[in-house]
Amino acid sequence: MPKNNNLKKMLLTPVILFLFLLKGYAQNSDGDLLKSGSQYTQDGKYDEAITAFNKAIAINPNNDEAYHNRGTVYFDKNDYDKAMADYSKSIEINPKSAKSYNTRGYIYQLKGNVDQAIADYSKAIEIDPSFFYAYHNRAVVNRNKGNLDQAIADSTKAIELASKTYSGGFAEAYYYRGTSHFLKKEYDLALSDFNNAIEIKPEFEHPYYYRARTYFEMKYYDKSWADLKKSQSLGEKNIDPKFLEDLKKASGKSQ
Repeated sequence: MPKNNNLKKMLLTPVILFLFLLKGYAQNSDGDLLKSGSQYTQDGKYDEAITAFNKAIAINPNNDEAYHNRGTVYFDKNDYDKAMADYSKSIEINPKSAKSYNTRGYIYQLKGNVDQAIADYSKAIEIDPSFFYAYHNRAVVNRNKGNLDQAIADSTKAIELASKTYSGGFAEAYYYRGTSHFLKKEYDLALSDFNNAIEIKPEFEHPYYYRARTYFEMKYYDKSWADLKKSQSLGEKNIDPKFLEDLKKASGKSQ
């Protein structure tokens, strides 16, 4: 009888060892590594995050989330080429990844390839029509290209969709729509949008600057000066020298 017990132990030991190793492997699945990598990313531990996502990809080379998340780390590190490669791989694995199209589009935008940026934003919207950030990003590119009516339409859609998520509103979308109205010389509409942006995000410097320019066009010079100074106090650096000179002449003030 003791011999049988010893035999059972010998046979069971490899099984128990296998189950122990299997449990350890499960605890380090690609899903667990994704969670770890995401936490490292939030903590700003980018090298650790990349290591975690590398391991996740090694376990499951078809995990589009691992490529997307690693791309985001590379993006945060300003390594745009590696980020774009990872977003493209994520899209190759999962052609329905709206967020990978959106973030890849943003890199195209940064690189000056605005047509490809618009194509990626449009694809993101096609996949997920509720993706308000993609509408907003496309609005910015269209505004910069001078496609002001399309920019206004996209900003309006972004504002509408964001209101379902953010009860306070989408300040950046109001601001960019305001700049499009400003460029079209629709100053009342521009003023309304800048007011909304400031109400939502009082420390947002850009709407104060453009509201200053709007007040200038409307000949409210004291209000223009007040907003210009407010924008500067909040960190606005991109002051148009011609606007400043014109404001000094029109108001009869130097500051």
